[in-house]
Amino acid sequence: MRGSTTRWPIDQPMRFLVHDYAGHPFQAQLSRGLARLGHEVEHVSCDAYVSGKGELRIRGGDAQGLRFSTISMGGVDFAKYDLRKRLAQEWHYAKDFMRHLRSAPPDVIVMCNTPLVAHALIALSCRRQHIPMVFWHQDVYSQALGVESRRRLGLLGAGLATGFDWLEGWIARNSEQIVVIASTFIPIHRRWGTEGRVTLIPNWAPLDELDVRPRINAWAIEHGLDRCPVLLYAGTLGLKHDPQLLIDLAGRLEDLVPGFRLVVVSEGTGASFVRERAGAHAITVLPFQPFHALPDVLATGDVLIVILEPDASEYSVPSKTLSYLCAGRPIVALLPSSNPAFDTVQAGGGLAYDLEKLDIAVVASEVAALLSDESDRRQRGALARALAEEMFDLDDVVESFERVLLRAARCTTTK
Repeated sequence: MRGSTTRWPIDQPMRFLVHDYAGHPFQAQLSRGLARLGHEVEHVSCDAYVSGKGELRIRGGDAQGLRFSTISMGGVDFAKYDLRKRLAQEWHYAKDFMRHLRSAPPDVIVMCNTPLVAHALIALSCRRQHIPMVFWHQDVYSQALGVESRRRLGLLGAGLATGFDWLEGWIARNSEQIVVIASTFIPIHRRWGTEGRVTLIPNWAPLDELDVRPRINAWAIEHGLDRCPVLLYAGTLGLKHDPQLLIDLAGRLEDLVPGFRLVVVSEGTGASFVRERAGAHAITVLPFQPFHALPDVLATGDVLIVILEPDASEYSVPSKTLSYLCAGRPIVALLPSSNPAFDTVQAGGGLAYDLEKLDIAVVASEVAALLSDESDRRQRGALARALAEEMFDLDDVVESFERVLLRAARCTTTK
């Protein structure tokens, strides 16, 4: 419950290292929360991973024991889709991170969003240094890589998929504790023999940092989006998503809603795909924006959209949905009904469509009606924000993580 004071007895503050390779907003919020409990916390991220970043610097009100660090890749972006370059980058990144780890070993390390090869090398280093590791399991990377390997390489890809699965299972087995974000991850850990180490802590969004802003705001005016109906997508647009869905939906909506625009705030292959194929469509593609601008960015959308491919639903839960809820805007989701985000969108007053039964004409008609009805949008947006306020209890989340981290430390000391 919010404001709970029930905590495990702690003889002295501990030194935690939270490694979030991607540098996302709510992971930084966890580090801030752990530091407020009196621990020394270093939050480490990779500067080469292109995504929507959180507030990765000290700001007013932060606890004294908090600090932020980055591991550099020498000014080049992470080569997600080039296997040879990616493996080389992961190797060098792991070496630099391990050097950093040896210089100031923490009592417990949390590993999140880390590419498999780099994660395995770091896990091996932690094992040698007797540093207990908590695996914060955000995406089942082995399944994602397996799907792509089979698609590109056939039988050879199937062999690689087996190897990826073994490697991620090895990482799990060499973690003292594991945090999963959805119950759909638990059968995977059962297969790996690690279910007994698993704690379920669903993702959240930084509610106090993503307040509800006016539709007409400085960011909207700056980009000429203050007077037109906007369907907005903000976040990663990669292999887990089919950007053609956005283009197809935009093509239909511009015939149904006068002045309509689709706005895509993203970078990488998916964003480039949309930009190249936008043609005469009413589509605006913008790069990732600074975190401090995100509330205005999301407020600029009359409706916010999330998409996820069927294969990806087995290993991923789109966290952008949670930021959308905070914005107090209605959400449209095109994703498999089996994904946990499907029910979340519906519970927050949004429109969720099962991707495996999708009729894009029906979606366009219903989204057009929503874009044309301000009262309906306001009601659905209020439901979204209310759900966020109900779900995102940061005090509970931080204390739950603290218990997991202390359990990891005690597992190591009792061996």
